[in-house]
Amino acid sequence: MATVADAVRVVAQELIAPPGRVKHHSRRLQDEGILPLAIGTAVPHMSIEDVAALIITVAVDRDIKSAAVTVADYRGLFRGGLSPDMLPPQMQAEGVDAVHYLACMLAAFAEPDGAPDLAGLRFEFGCNWPEMRVTDRDGHLVAVFSRPGELASHWRNGAVRRSCTITALALFHIMKNLEA
Repeated sequence: MATVADAVRVVAQELIAPPGRVKHHSRRLQDEGILPLAIGTAVPHMSIEDVAALIITVAVDRDIKSAAVTVADYRGLFRGGLSPDMLPPQMQAEGVDAVHYLACMLAAFAEPDGAPDLAGLRFEFGCNWPEMRVTDRDGHLVAVFSRPGELASHWRNGAVRRSCTITALALFHIMKNLEA
């Protein structure tokens, strides 16, 4: 996989984000031990889960000081708001968090065929409320990740909801450019 510097460049380019801001987010994640940190001349390579954490942090775009909190918030979001320990043992593997789910999607996009059946997906990240929604090309809901026990209908009360939507194509390009 790519280095942190490569990931910063590619994520900034594909998400049309200011490169300096992406670099600050990545640096904060490195300082908090979420992304790998270079030791001497050894330049570490990122895992797919590291790339997912960086993408989420940039998409949510909270204060740079909150980068680690953002990743922790999204690691605390589960599909349908069901924590894995609330599921029967045979289903606990399916109760992955939002960061891991995004990493699995990135891994699928990194495959040689690029997972064409996933091409129409859109990933929506809540900016002022931790939530991740995945929709298909027709806008149908595929998955919602929220905190355990929170109501999915939170936004029905007319409040303002800020979010960032990233298409599967942008994620596909990120993975292909990181492999190059």
